[in-house]
Amino acid sequence: SPVHLSISHAVVESTALSATVVAGALLTLSLLGAGLWAWRGRHLSGFAVLWFYGGLALTSVMPLYIIASEHRLYLSMAAVALLGAHLWRQPRSVSPTMIPALLLISLVTLTSQRNEIWQDELTLWSDAARIAPQAPRVWAGVGEAHHRLGHLDSAAVAYRRALELRPEDEVSWCNMAVLQKEMGEL
Repeated sequence: SPVHLSISHAVVESTALSATVVAGALLTLSLLGAGLWAWRGRHLSGFAVLWFYGGLALTSVMPLYIIASEHRLYLSMAAVALLGAHLWRQPRSVSPTMIPALLLISLVTLTSQRNEIWQDELTLWSDAARIAPQAPRVWAGVGEAHHRLGHLDSAAVAYRRALELRPEDEVSWCNMAVLQKEMGEL
């Protein structure tokens, strides 16, 4: 669902078994079971469910540099589109144009809200810092945006924050060095 979006996802890797992990595993196993049952009955829904999880399995064998990567869902979401098209062809009492119209209005509204945030680099990274204040990549982005605009003091604050969160980040160290040179802090 396109809500609470950010250029940098505030996702952390789970290190312990939690109720959320167990519930997610049970939901996944339930859907896989239902998909296999529907597949054996030659239902398109079974094929779509298995395609969805098969697409996720293909992308899951690749090492993750970034924990949340929405492009990993592209292949799987084709199954959702296939299932949606199949359901669209089924007889129903709702006008066939009402659902796409409501979906389009919702997406246009969400897009216009995101356009305000994507208006420039500084608003984009500042919004990301509001959502994920513990992400060093976000603070490096805030620093770079301020630096490009000539806000040297603000850039220094952001670079320092990025380095506090991830002291081994060579890009932030390099950016900080360039900034200090520009500020005459040799």
